[in-house]
Amino acid sequence: MKYVCGSFQIVSEREFRDYSDLDTFVTKSGTPGIMLGEDASDYMAFFGIEVRKPFSTDKYRIGVVLDDQRGGPILCPIHCRELLAIGMNNCVHFLNLESGTVAKRLELGCTLHYVLCNDRFLAAVYELGAVVVRASDLKEVAEGKCDVVAEASLSQESLTLISMDEVTTEVNLTSVEKT
Repeated sequence: MKYVCGSFQIVSEREFRDYSDLDTFVTKSGTPGIMLGEDASDYMAFFGIEVRKPFSTDKYRIGVVLDDQRGGPILCPIHCRELLAIGMNNCVHFLNLESGTVAKRLELGCTLHYVLCNDRFLAAVYELGAVVVRASDLKEVAEGKCDVVAEASLSQESLTLISMDEVTTEVNLTSVEKT
């Protein structure tokens, strides 16, 4: 088991063969849960995640519906807020595991490629750029754009995007901490 968000553990992650099996896992188990991605354009892949607090038997289940089969959902802890960011399809859900609610949904308008995070920021990287969210309040604080993203990195001070034609775009994040 690995820790998520400092105070939660992932108990299990698994893929299901269809929506019905995922729905049973999330809603008919007697365990609290939430379903994400039901608005997907096509139901192509189905994942279930079960988390719990350490030293507790209380569990929480998350169902994820993907509109492509490129891989599973992207899990990224937001330590300072006790949230779990779940990247999927064209968005990132910031899930409050205490209340079982989505604290924020970040819509990208195109397919999410991956998520980068550190103690201060989370960057949702998509084909033509990345959106940066401040971890402390989930406010969108910056966006970087370029031709097709080949590589991206996130530090405490900046977001760096490198395009397929090797042009580097750097977004300074030092001024966004207090805004």
